[in-house]
Order: sequence, then C-alpha cells, then structure tokens
Amino acid sequence: MGGGLAVPERYTEPVILDLIVPKNLARRQLNPGQRALMALEYERFYAAAQHKGRPKDDGSEAARSRNAEETCADLRTTGERVEPQARREQRSDERAVRVVGSSGRAVQQAKAVQRDAPDLADEVRRGELALDRAEPGARHGTALRRPDSRKMSRAARLSRQTACRP
Repeated sequence: MGGGLAVPERYTEPVILDLIVPKNLARRQLNPGQRALMALEYERFYAAAQHKGRPKDDGSEAARSRNAEETCADLRTTGERVEPQARREQRSDERAVRVVGSSGRAVQQAKAVQRDAPDLADEVRRGELALDRAEPGARHGTALRRPDSRKMSRAARLSRQTACRP
C-alpha cells in the first residue's frame, strides 16, 4: 500500500482546485489586484489542464457526438446536459474569476499590466501598488504613485520641513 490517499477519477485537478483555492484565499487578506493576479495564474493552470485531457476532433461522427454531449464537471450537476450558458461559464478565464472571487474587469487590467509592465505586476502581487494605479502606468510606461516619505530625498525632506516652520 502506498502512503497517499486514493482519489476517485471524477476528482480531476481542476475540480480539486475549485474546492481548495477559495478556502485558502478566504484565509488571506488580499487586495483586488492580488486576487486578479491569482485569477490569472489559476486561469493558465485550468486552461492547460482542460486542453490536456480533451479528445482530438478527427471529423468523425463519434467526435462530433462527444463534443455535442459534454457534461458539466461541477459536482452538484454531474451528468446533466450542458447548456450554452453553462458551457460559457466553464471557460478557463471565467472559472478562474469565479473561484478566486475577483472581477472580470480586474483580471483584464491584470493581464494588461502583466503583459506591458511585468515589474509593476510584481509590485501589485506584493501589495505595494494598487492595480488601478498600475494599469495606466503599464500603458504609458510609468505607474501613478503616491510620494513615499521613506523614499523621499534628503533635500525634499529639508525643503518640506523648512516650508512648514513659522
């Protein structure tokens, strides 16, 4: 006997993550930008897992019938015929948004920041920069930042101190 637990075949990796990810994220205090970047990572994983097990469409009648009779992987509706709306909800990006608890718009912003300014995406991931402030910066090459008194130059601190004196 092996040391691991036997997992039924119906529990695929995406289904297991659908159960685990929301519980783990509920324990963390993430801002919306961090959640959106988590959704991006989950989306990539889910898309890869979804394409890995998909049968190839060889144009045969059997392949068309397999595609026409997809079933939902959701445990609550196992075995039911998938309607177009349900099939649309199973897209990897929408599923990631739902599981992580982010918004579609935030994930689109995160994609833009990740693509155009990976250094800003790292700051958003660490919680140092808000996603809303990083997105315009990704488009123009600079982020909208608040001045940080810890990083202010000595001359700027001195001028601020002397300006405040009566």
